Amino acid sequence: MDIKKINELMSESKWTDMLKELPVGKHVLSFPNVEAIKSCKAIAYSINSDRKGRRYTFCVNKAELTAIVNVDEL
Repeated sequence: MDIKKINELMSESKWTDMLKELPVGKHVLSFPNVEAIKSCKAIAYSINSDRKGRRYTFCVNKAELTAIVNVDEL
C-alpha cells in the first residue's frame, strides 16, 4: 500500500482512484470533513452496486473525522 499516493488522492478528492489503491483488509483513514466522508462513501457504494471485484464497507466516526474502511474481494 502506497500511503503517499493514497494521501495525495484523498487530498484531491479522487475517491474512486483512492479506493482502488487500498489493498484487501481493514484501513483507518482520516478525512478533512464530514462531507468528504459522505462523498467517499457514496462512490464506494456505487462501486459496490456493480458487484464486481471488490466490496467496500465503512464504519464512520464523525467526531474524529475518521472511517474504518473494509475492503473485501468478491
